[in-house]
Amino acid sequence: MSWLWFFRLLQLRLVPLIIAFPLALLAQDSAKSIAGTLAQAREKIQEGQPTEGLALLDQALAEARGIEGQNLSLRERLLFEAANANLEFAGALKNGKQYRFYAGKARGQFLDYIEWFAGLSSADKKLVANRTQAVTAFLGNADLRMEDPRKLFEDYSNVPDVTFLGTDAIELWKNTLYTCPNWQPVSPDERGDLRRRKICSDSCTEDWRVYASTLDEWAKSFYLRSTVKESKLREATQIKEIAGHCPQQ
Repeated sequence: MSWLWFFRLLQLRLVPLIIAFPLALLAQDSAKSIAGTLAQAREKIQEGQPTEGLALLDQALAEARGIEGQNLSLRERLLFEAANANLEFAGALKNGKQYRFYAGKARGQFLDYIEWFAGLSSADKKLVANRTQAVTAFLGNADLRMEDPRKLFEDYSNVPDVTFLGTDAIELWKNTLYTCPNWQPVSPDERGDLRRRKICSDSCTEDWRVYASTLDEWAKSFYLRSTVKESKLREATQIKEIAGHCPQQ
């Protein structure tokens, strides 16, 4: 009797495993198929056929529904590729309204990537590619393509982990700050003479303060050569000092 009970128990435990095994293989095959569709979508966009590329991207997203929750790597790649595809598409457009629309769509998807990655457990983060530094750089690019530089200030100041910001994002942030408040480019040679005036501009001072605070935290958290770290920390301190002595303060 005890052996009969044992075999029935074993049978109950094996049935879900037997069912799950082919489902797992199916999910793997689906993931490979979706990855192939994503690769085709990227190729089409890079070849100057963005409409066909976005159609393939939509196809990949539709195919992924139902299995992306079980496959973190697939989810990561979909978020990244979808945002990049829309950003590249925006760059291929001439119509200003459409250009800004797709840049805005890319921005939303890059923000989704950041929120999703930040919400993963430490163990799950080790299972997927960490492209947060590339994502924040592209995010800033999308903000500027939307022709709304203040969105860059907003997005970068709200990044949940300063190590998500790479050197490209930090430089882009500073370069954009130098265009504030008239949003006209400033050459590196002009920065020394304009620095105090730019930081002390009424509508920009607080943005410089936020940048300096983030830069200070980033330099202490990010892996940098000692000379670069010291330079960034010194830069953050100098900006805070200038902002603290602006005439309107």
